[in-house]
Amino acid sequence: MRYVNTNEVSQTVDPLSGDSITEKKFNKFSDNLLRHSILGIEFLPFKNFFINFGYNYQRRKELQVPTRVSLVGMSWGIGIKISKFNFSYGRASYHLAGASNHFSITTNISDFYKKKN
Repeated sequence: MRYVNTNEVSQTVDPLSGDSITEKKFNKFSDNLLRHSILGIEFLPFKNFFINFGYNYQRRKELQVPTRVSLVGMSWGIGIKISKFNFSYGRASYHLAGASNHFSITTNISDFYKKKN
């Protein structure tokens, strides 16, 4: 799953010592393992309110600009439940050029029908 950008200038020789730089097997393995993982957390401070965060390592590695620190690969959202409806907003950073914003309204149709005992 690793992507090698042939247009990117990478150093294979240490500029100070002149030795060749080789990537360690553990670093390659851990990088490949993290590219298969997406971490997320949801925090419920109140019964009808939530906050969530996410981190996508693969997206960050493939879309970041090496010279600029940014929030590429990070996502977050908030939501509130009013009556039988959930209103939520989320934002995901894909690149320095911009991010995507998501608004949603959801409900469970079965909440509108009374259950017979």
